[in-house]
Amino acid sequence: MANANAILKYEQLEELVTLIYEDIKKKAALAHTHQATDVIENAAKRFVSDTEKSTWNAKISQSQLDSALNTLASGLTWKGSFPTLDSLKALPNPQDGWFGIVTTGENTFYIYESDTKIWQDLGGLMLPGVATTTANGLMTKEMVIKLAGLSNYTLPKATSAVLGGVKSGSIITVDANGILQIDSTKIISAAERGQWNKASTDSALALTKIATTDANLGNAVSRISSVETRTTNLEAKMVYITNADIESLVEASKR
Repeated sequence: MANANAILKYEQLEELVTLIYEDIKKKAALAHTHQATDVIENAAKRFVSDTEKSTWNAKISQSQLDSALNTLASGLTWKGSFPTLDSLKALPNPQDGWFGIVTTGENTFYIYESDTKIWQDLGGLMLPGVATTTANGLMTKEMVIKLAGLSNYTLPKATSAVLGGVKSGSIITVDANGILQIDSTKIISAAERGQWNKASTDSALALTKIATTDANLGNAVSRISSVETRTTNLEAKMVYITNADIESLVEASKR
């Protein structure tokens, strides 16, 4: 039986022994092996594949890269920048290692190889070339000066002396597509102008004829008045003889 005065009671000792035993079971023996399948991979711990090792082994080290660049640079001759590849190719008697930059569109390195007798494209730089109407790129100082001189433009109203903008009115309107439309009902046609011009001419002739007729009527009235006056004068000079007077004269003549 457990001693009642013991430091650990029996139940506590039994529990402690069990815990120690379980912990010992978790410990690996000094001589043991693990299989790759026993290892669990995670984001911070992964196996390297044969493909990755081949890829990494094929890459050069920084020292190898520096050595290659120094060797390359020692045999290069800078020939400047050129606006087109044709102008670069126009260099007389190119030598192996000559290199330059073509600034059309994207800045591109070219190097001359005497073995192939051609200018090899080494690729573009990080900075683009001068912008053109068909390719994006950097602005020249002339472009910057031109842009700096621009200002907001206000279209003036059109006058007889100034070329400018006009607005739609009652006869001429602008539709949603920006096309001018003319109200034909408010426009005089050529046929209408001809009719109205003829009517105006005919009216003038008629007025002329009426004026002439009025003048002629005035002359006729004047002549009639003159005849009446003469008739009145003649009547005043005439002596009226009665039948009795005639009979008396006849009888007197018989005597």
